[in-house]
Amino acid sequence: MVLPPPSISDVSLLIDRGQHRGCRAAILSVLSGLIWPLQATVVAWAIGGLLVGDEPAALLAALSFGGLGICRAGLSYLADADAQAAAEVDIAKLRSEIVATEAGRASDSTFGGAGSIAALASEKLELLGPYVSRYGPARARVTVLPLVILALAFWHSWAVGIVLLISGPLIPLFMALVGMAAKQVSARQMVEIGTLNDFLVERLFALVDIRLLGAAPRVLEGFSGQAGDLRRRTVAVLGVAFLSSTVLELFAAIGVAMVAVYVGFSLLGALQFGAWGAPLTPEAGLFL
Repeated sequence: MVLPPPSISDVSLLIDRGQHRGCRAAILSVLSGLIWPLQATVVAWAIGGLLVGDEPAALLAALSFGGLGICRAGLSYLADADAQAAAEVDIAKLRSEIVATEAGRASDSTFGGAGSIAALASEKLELLGPYVSRYGPARARVTVLPLVILALAFWHSWAVGIVLLISGPLIPLFMALVGMAAKQVSARQMVEIGTLNDFLVERLFALVDIRLLGAAPRVLEGFSGQAGDLRRRTVAVLGVAFLSSTVLELFAAIGVAMVAVYVGFSLLGALQFGAWGAPLTPEAGLFL
């Protein structure tokens, strides 16, 4: 019998030992994201000036946009490099701890048989790479950037701010609901990987007996059945991943569409509310 793998919270406690290495990556990732509103301001200033008859310095706008883009790319590169380095160090430390613990264990392992331990120390640990390298910076971005964007939206138009305030929280809410289902499906897949590895290791140890008893066809049939179960669970994980992406795109599109409709009708003069006293300017509309 293969016991369930450690939960995400257990793994998080182990990873948190080296979390300080990811703090710099998180800060750089947030700084990179904060450059995007500055680029949007430059674009809105340049195009908005042309729409109202003013001719802004095109060269200055282009240089500003390009310079900010280079800074953003550089910060993103440094953040990714730091996060990847932190992930490699954390995974290596976890692998060393698993090997050292299992080598000195006298009783049965909580991770299952030899195949499960081998799968955990190799392919399963490698799957933690994206979690360690992306989750920390992403968590920092979603903590800071939405508040900054919401504040900028309210600064230009309280109507747009209310739209984003209502539609924005729906994205993490439904993503969390989908994520709960994804966690369960992924856990079952991880257990199936360990079971398949244990099955293979046990049959390899008993290979001579299997040949003597003529049980090779039955063993192949059993292995094929378990491999089919693993494929089905893998497809189920991919299905949940596609569902998560669809939910994200749907609610993001709803918020963007509502803002675009409001800005368009406001610039046409059909809507006279939503701004702070004065009508919405083309520059503010383009920024939003």
